[in-house]
Amino acid sequence: MNVPPGPTEAPTWADVSRAVRTAFGFAQEDFAASLQVSRKTVQRWERGLGAPDDRVEQRLIDLLTDRRVFERHFVDIGVSNADDLSDVLSRSRRGRAPRTIDTSRNESTAGLIGRQRELADVHRLIELHRLVTITGPGGVGKTTLAAAALHTSDGFAGCTIVELVEVRDAALILGGIAERISADEHGGRTIRDTVVRGIGTRRLLLLLDNLEHLPQAAPVIDDLLASCAELHILATSRVPLRLSAEVEFRLDPLDSTDATSAGVALFVGAAQRADPALTFAPSELSMIADLCARLDGLPLAIELAAARLRAVSLVDLHQRIDRALAVLGRGPRDRPAHQQTLTDSIRWSFDLLTIEQRSLMLVLGHYVAGSTLAAAESIAGAGALDDVVALVESGLISRRGERYRMLETVRDFVATQEQQGSGDLFRDWVLHTAETQASRLRGVEQRSALDTFADEYPNLRAGLQQALAAGDGENAHRLAIALCGYWDGRSLLSEARRWLELTLATRGAGPIRRATVHTWLGYFTAHQNDLDSAAAHAHEALVIWTEHRVDAGIGYARLILGRVAAETGRHADAESELHESVRRLRAAGDTWGLIRPLNALGESAHALGRLDEALLRHNEALSMCVALDDQGSQPSILCDIAHVSLELADAVGARKAADRSLEVASQLGNQVGVAHSLNALGCCHLVGGEVARAVELWAESEVMHAELGLPVERRVRDAIERDQAIAISVLGIDRYRAHCDIGAARVAADDT
Repeated sequence: MNVPPGPTEAPTWADVSRAVRTAFGFAQEDFAASLQVSRKTVQRWERGLGAPDDRVEQRLIDLLTDRRVFERHFVDIGVSNADDLSDVLSRSRRGRAPRTIDTSRNESTAGLIGRQRELADVHRLIELHRLVTITGPGGVGKTTLAAAALHTSDGFAGCTIVELVEVRDAALILGGIAERISADEHGGRTIRDTVVRGIGTRRLLLLLDNLEHLPQAAPVIDDLLASCAELHILATSRVPLRLSAEVEFRLDPLDSTDATSAGVALFVGAAQRADPALTFAPSELSMIADLCARLDGLPLAIELAAARLRAVSLVDLHQRIDRALAVLGRGPRDRPAHQQTLTDSIRWSFDLLTIEQRSLMLVLGHYVAGSTLAAAESIAGAGALDDVVALVESGLISRRGERYRMLETVRDFVATQEQQGSGDLFRDWVLHTAETQASRLRGVEQRSALDTFADEYPNLRAGLQQALAAGDGENAHRLAIALCGYWDGRSLLSEARRWLELTLATRGAGPIRRATVHTWLGYFTAHQNDLDSAAAHAHEALVIWTEHRVDAGIGYARLILGRVAAETGRHADAESELHESVRRLRAAGDTWGLIRPLNALGESAHALGRLDEALLRHNEALSMCVALDDQGSQPSILCDIAHVSLELADAVGARKAADRSLEVASQLGNQVGVAHSLNALGCCHLVGGEVARAVELWAESEVMHAELGLPVERRVRDAIERDQAIAISVLGIDRYRAHCDIGAARVAADDT
C-alpha cells in the first residue's frame, strides 16, 4: 500500500511513477512503452534516480487526462486534475533529496607523498572558483592529486569523476557526464539539456580527467558552467583550457634534492610496496635522491623505477638510470594505457602536437642546456612563439628565466624519435651562434660575448661532440676554432686541449682550418708548460701558413715559438721570434694580434734586466688594449706592469696595476688572470711590509694554479721563490705555513 506524503512533503518522482502504474495496472515495461522510454529508465526512476523531461511529463498528463484516471486511484498523492499533476511533478523535482554520486575509483594515493600543500591549495581553489584546471607534464601526478581533492572535498551535494582518456570526440563528454550523474536521455531532449537538467541547482563537483586531447571541450564546459549556477569543475590536463573562468594550478615535479625529500619518500614507499622486506641505509637514500633527480622528480617515473627493485639491485638501477625509458618497466595494469610506462606518457603528449610543434621539439631535444626563444625562432620562424607556448603548456619543456629546458626523460624520448634534418638544424644553429659570438670577442661586446658563450656552452659542446661522432671534420674544425676564444677567455686550458686534439684527429677540413687548430693547440699547450707539444704544433702550423702566405697565421705561430724559447731560457731566440711575429701581424693589419707579441717582448726585456724597456713595451700593449677595448688581455699585462714596477721601486704604481688586474679578471671570470693577480698582489704586500697577507695571497694563487692545471711561468716562479724565502725569514716556518693554510682555505670556501 502506498503511503501518501505528508501535507508539506513533496512527493518524489518514484512516488508519482508507482502511483501512475497502480492507476493503470501497468507493469514497468508497459508504463515505459506508454511514455516512449525504456524499461530501464522506469526502473531507475522508481529507485529515486533521474527524472523525466518536459515532453515525457506532457505525455503522462495527456495519458492520464485521456483515460480519466484523476477521478480514481491517483488521488493517493493528492492529484485530482491535470493542473494538480503539473504542480506535483514540479514539486517532485524540487523536493528530491540531492543524490550522493558514486566517487569510487581504483586510484592509488601513494603519489600524494609530498603533496599536502598542493592538496590544500586545490581545496581552497575549488571552493573559491568554479573551474580549476590542474596542469603539468605527463607523469607528474595530476590525476592522483585531483582524485584525492575530490574524495576529501566537503560542501558539495555530490562529487564524481568523469574519465575522458578514451574519449576522442568532445561531443561524447556530455554523455560521460550524464552517465556519471545518472541523468537519463529521452527522446526529444538533447544530451546537453539532459545533463543540465540532471545537475539542476545542486552544488556538484565534477572531475573531468585527462582533457588535453579534447580542445573542443572548452565551449562545452563553458556552457555547463553558465547553465548550472552551482556546478564546480575540477579538470586535469597537460594544457590549460583557456576559458575566462579558468584558474590554472600548475603541478611541478616532486622535490628530489636530498635524502629527506618527497621524491625519496615516494621511491621508498613504492619500493616497499613491491618488496615489503626492503630497507635502505643512509648512503642508499643519497643514491635514491640522485636517481629521483635524474628522473626529473616525476612521480610516475619514480614509482616505475622503485618497482624495478623486485628484480635488480639499487646500485644496478642507479648505474643504468641514464637510459630511463629503456630501464623503467610498466606500471599497474589498472592505470590508463598512457600512464603505464613513461614512454607512453610522453608519447601521449607528443602525439597531440602539430607537425610543426613536433619538428621544433625534436630540434630542441639537442639543446642539453635549454634554448632561448631566439633559438626557437631561428628554427621555426615567425610561428615559433605559438609553438613554444604549446610545448610549455604540454609540459614537454619548461621555462626558467629566459631559457626553455626539456626534462631529461623527455629528451631521452626525443632521441628515439629522431627526424631527418633535426640534427642539421641544430648543427647550423650551433655554428652560427659560436661564430657570431667569436666575432664579438674582439670589440666592446667582449664581456657580453663571453657571457653568451657561457650560457650556451653545453649546447655548443654537444654540437661539437655530434660533429666528431659523425666524422664531420669540416664542421668540427669550424666549431672548435670558434670556441677557442671562449676557452682562452675563461681559462679552460685542459678542456680546450682535449677538444682540439679530438678535432685534429678527424678528416675533411681544409689546410687553413687545420693550421688554425694547430696554432691554438700550440698556444694552449704552451700555457700548460708542455713546451715540446707547443713547439710541435707551432711548427706544423707554420709550414701551412708559410705555404699559403698567411701573414697573420705566421705571426701567431712565431709568437708561440717565441714563448717556448723564453721559457727554455733562449732569450735571444725568443726576441727574434717575437720581432718576426710583430712584423707579420703588422703586415696583416691585425692590431688585436699585435698586443700579445708586444707584451711578450716586454717580458723578455724584463728577464734580461732591461726594466725601462720592459715597462715601455707593457704600457704600449696596455694602451692598445684600452683603445681596442680588449679587456681579456689586460690582466696579464697589468700583472707584468706590477712586477716591473716593484723592481723599479714604484710600489704605488705596482699596487694600482695589480688591483686593476684582479678587478678586470674577476669581472670577466678569467681564473688564470685572477691567479696571476693574486700573485702580483702578494708581492706588493710583501714590499709594503704586510708579510702574512702576502703569504696568504700566494697560497690562494698557488691553489688556483693547481686547480687550473696551470704551471707558474719560469720568470714569475723564480721571483716568487725569492720572495717566499724572505717571508719565511720574517715569519718563521711555522707561521708561514699557518698563513699558507689560511689562504688555501679561503679558495676552498669560495668554491662552496
